[in-house]
Amino acid sequence: MSRGIAKIFRYSIVKQDKKVSDGKAHNFRQKYGGLEELRAQNLAPGGVGALKPEGRLLFYLVTKKHFWGKPTYRTIFLALRRVREYANLYNVNKVAFPRIACGLDRKNWGVISKIIKFVASQHYLRCVP
Repeated sequence: MSRGIAKIFRYSIVKQDKKVSDGKAHNFRQKYGGLEELRAQNLAPGGVGALKPEGRLLFYLVTKKHFWGKPTYRTIFLALRRVREYANLYNVNKVAFPRIACGLDRKNWGVISKIIKFVASQHYLRCVP
C-alpha cells in the first residue's frame, strides 16, 4: 500500500447532550457527515476517531469534553500523539493540519505548531498546510 495523505479536523463531541457547536464541528458535519459513527467510537478528550468517507482518511481530534469548554494544550498534545499512531497504522506519511484550536478556542498557533512539529518529528510524518 502506498503512503497517503490525511486531512485533520478537530472539534468536540458532547457525550451528555450530543450537541455539536459552531465552528469546525458544524462544517465537518455539513461536508462529510459521519457524526453518528464518530459518536459510536466513544471518544474521550485526547482521543482520535477516524472516518473514511469516499476513500479519504479523516481524523477527528477530541480536545474537550463539552462544546462550551476550551481545550487544554495537554489534550491537544495527547490527540496529536494519537494521530501519529493512526498515521503509522494507516500507512500515512503526510498530514494536512488546519489551524486547530486557534479559532473559537483561542489557542496560540505558535504553541500549537510547535506541538505538531514535535509530535511529527517522532515519526516520519510530514505536515502540510
